[in-house]
Amino acid sequence: MSRLSLVQVMCAGAVAAAFLLVPAAHAADPAVRCEAGKLKEAGKYGNCRLKADSKGVKKGEAADYTKCVDKFTDKWGKVETKAGPTVCPSEADVGSIDLRITTDAAEIATLLAGGSLPASCGNGTVDAGEDCDFGDLDGETCATQGVFGDGLACGVGCVFDTSGCSATRYEDTGLGTVIDHQTGLEWQKTDDAGGLTDKDNTYRWSDSFDNPDGSAFTEFLYRLNDCESFNGAIVESGGYAGHCDWRMPQIDELLTIVDCAFGVPCIDESVFGPIASSFYWSASTVDGFSGVAWYVFFDFGNAGSNFSKGYNFRVRAVRGGS
Repeated sequence: MSRLSLVQVMCAGAVAAAFLLVPAAHAADPAVRCEAGKLKEAGKYGNCRLKADSKGVKKGEAADYTKCVDKFTDKWGKVETKAGPTVCPSEADVGSIDLRITTDAAEIATLLAGGSLPASCGNGTVDAGEDCDFGDLDGETCATQGVFGDGLACGVGCVFDTSGCSATRYEDTGLGTVIDHQTGLEWQKTDDAGGLTDKDNTYRWSDSFDNPDGSAFTEFLYRLNDCESFNGAIVESGGYAGHCDWRMPQIDELLTIVDCAFGVPCIDESVFGPIASSFYWSASTVDGFSGVAWYVFFDFGNAGSNFSKGYNFRVRAVRGGS
C-alpha cells in the first residue's frame, strides 16, 4: 500500500470515527431522548389500536382499547418523568397525541372496512360538513354545546367530542368541596357542625387597617392550609380536602355563585351547604381605599364596599382560577 493511500485510509477512518461520535453525543441529549421515546411509544400505541381492531373484527365484536390506552398513558408519563420538567420538546401532550393517533387508527379501520371519509377531514381547516378539524374548534366551547367545562375536543370524523366536558355545572367531591365546571373553581362547603367550616363563623379581613392580617387569613385560611406540601398542589399530609392552596375569592369570583332563584339567601344551599343570610368577604380591596374590601351580601346577592376591613364577616374559601 502506498504512503498516499495509507494517509487516505487514515483520514477516511478519522472522518468515519468523527461521524460515529456525533450521533452518539446527539443521542445523549435529554431532549432528543425524550422526543425519540415519545415517537417510539406513539408507534406502539397506533399498532396496539389496530391490533385491537383486528381482534374485534375476527370476533365480530367491538374492539377493546383499554390495555392500549393504559399502557400508552403510563409509558408516555414515564418518558416525560425520566426526562425531567421542561426538557421534552413538547410537554403535557398525551391527550392531543392520543386523540390524533386514535383518529388516524379509526379512519384506517373505516377505510379497510370499505367505508369512506370526508376528503377534507384532517387538513386543519373546518370545511363544509365538519364541526371542527383537529385543533380548530371553530370558536366553539363546552358552553356553546350546552354543557360545562373547557374540555371540548375535535373527535373522529371531525365532529365535536364533549367527553371532556361536564353535563352538570356543579360536582360535589364528597370531601367538603364543590367544583364549578363553568368557572373551574373549587369551593369550600359550609355546614352546621360547629367546626372550622361552620356557616356561623365570622372573621376580620385586617387587624392593622389594610394588611391581610386579620383572622380570615391568620386563623381560617391558615388552618385550611395547615399541611405539608411541595407546591400547594402536591400534598404530603393535611390540608382541607387534601389541598394547601385555599384562598379568599376575588369579588368577581364570589359573585359567580350568587343565584337569587333560590330565594334568600341567594345561593343554592343544596350545593354549597347551609349559609347565613349575611356578608361574605372577598379578597378584593376597593381601589383608592386600602382599608376597605368588597363583600357580597347574600340576602340580596349584591356586592358592596361600605365597611372597613376591621369588621367581622363570613368567609368561603376557594382554590384554582386567578
